[in-house]
Amino acid sequence: MGSGIQMQALAPPKSRADWRFWRSRFLDLVFPPQCVVCHDSLEDGGAIQVCFDCRRELADDQVLPCSRCGGRVATNRYARFCRLCANERFQFERAIALGNYRGRLRDVIYQFKRPNQEPVAYQLGRLLGRYAVESLRPGFDFQFVVPMPTHRFRQWTRGMNPALVVAEGVALETRSELIADLLQYRRHTAKQGTLCRSRRLENVKNAMHVNPRIRPAGWRVLLVDDVMASGATANEAARTLREAGVKRVAVALVARGTGNS
Repeated sequence: MGSGIQMQALAPPKSRADWRFWRSRFLDLVFPPQCVVCHDSLEDGGAIQVCFDCRRELADDQVLPCSRCGGRVATNRYARFCRLCANERFQFERAIALGNYRGRLRDVIYQFKRPNQEPVAYQLGRLLGRYAVESLRPGFDFQFVVPMPTHRFRQWTRGMNPALVVAEGVALETRSELIADLLQYRRHTAKQGTLCRSRRLENVKNAMHVNPRIRPAGWRVLLVDDVMASGATANEAARTLREAGVKRVAVALVARGTGNS
C-alpha cells in the first residue's frame, strides 16, 4: 500500500454512492469521526476513516506486491511472476490487493462480514480505491467499477454483499461509475473455501452471466472483491465479462490469499 496513500479530503463524485459520502459528512458534525478499525479519533472526517497506524498494520510493505496477482510473497528475482500465480492463466490483466489475507487484515475482513459492519467494508473500499488509482492508472484507466456478484440466496442469508459495499468505496475514490448488477449468478454455488482447487474450478464454471439489459462492449472494468485465494472465481468472472465484449479487466482486492493464512 505504501506511504503514497494520503489522508487529504476529496470532493464527492456524482454517483449512486453519493448518499454514503453525505451521510458521513452529516454524522461528522454530530459525532467525532473515528477509525473504523481501532476506533481512535480522527482529526479529518473527510478523509478515509482508517488511521495511519492501522494502515501500516493492515498492509505488508516489507515485500513488494506481485505485478500480476497482487500477492506479497518472497520470490526469485529472476522469475517473472510470484509462486502464487506463476502457473496460472488468468483472464484478467492483473490484480492488486491491500495486503495478504492474514493477521489484522484477515480479522478486519471477518469483522465487516458480520451484521451492521458495512462502514468497515466501505472505508476499506475507499482505501482500496486510493490504492487502485496509484497502482493502475494511467496504464489501466478503468471506466467502471463492478463488484463480484453473490447469489441472491447467499445475500439473503448474509444480509449484504460485502464486495458491493467495498466496491462503493472504490467507486467513490476512483471517480468511476459503479455498475452493481453487471455480473449475476445463474445458479447457486458451494463456498469456494470449502473445496479443493479442481473442485473450485468446476464449482464456478459457467456459473455467472452478464445482465442481459446491459451491453458492456469495449468497457474497461475494475472488478472488486474482498479476498482472492486460487483466483478461480475472479478468473471466471473476468472470462464472463470478456465474452460479453468487455475490452479490459483488472481486479482489486482487499486481501490476497497466500495459502498460509
